[in-house]
Amino acid sequence: MPFLNAIVYGFNNFFNFRGKVGRSQYWYFYLFAVIVNQGISWLQRQGSGSNNDSTTWVILALTTLLSLGISIPQLALTVRRFRDAGFSPLLLLLSLIPAAAGVWLVATYFSDLASILTLGGVSVHSLGEWMTAAQLVAGLLASPDASVYMPYFTNCIAPLAVTALSAMAVGIFFIIVLTRPSKPEAVSIPAVDSEATA
Repeated sequence: MPFLNAIVYGFNNFFNFRGKVGRSQYWYFYLFAVIVNQGISWLQRQGSGSNNDSTTWVILALTTLLSLGISIPQLALTVRRFRDAGFSPLLLLLSLIPAAAGVWLVATYFSDLASILTLGGVSVHSLGEWMTAAQLVAGLLASPDASVYMPYFTNCIAPLAVTALSAMAVGIFFIIVLTRPSKPEAVSIPAVDSEATA
């Protein structure tokens, strides 16, 4: 299937999670999604550099809609591609493992960050204060007294390792599945009655 036809096919089957889809259709749409996501990233950089708050919000809303408009057909095609390669689409739930490990990493990081800030006598109540506090901790870790604060961040090593390794393993598995050729349909041959042929 040509590139443009694969894109049209992907959008025409926006919410179609049934059936199968071939490798070329999947990978052409994937290439299109990568190109669009690069454009979205460029738009977000332009919006973050703007001094006008209304422009920033318009760009944020536009990029969110574009991301959603690409993500849903991409997910539908991925489910159908898994089925075409002979795997259960439920295996896509494996992607929740690195996501859960990432939540564990973030929770550990902020817990350690809070410990360091408490040690330094700083109280944090809002997200903006957390961001400022994170910059403060980065400065502390770069200071000559960093050895005092380093033990608090050693707790992040295990969640970071689990997150990175699980993301790599799941990613490699998905690439293997998504690049497999289509599984041929099983042809059922009717049983021959031996008594009828004799």
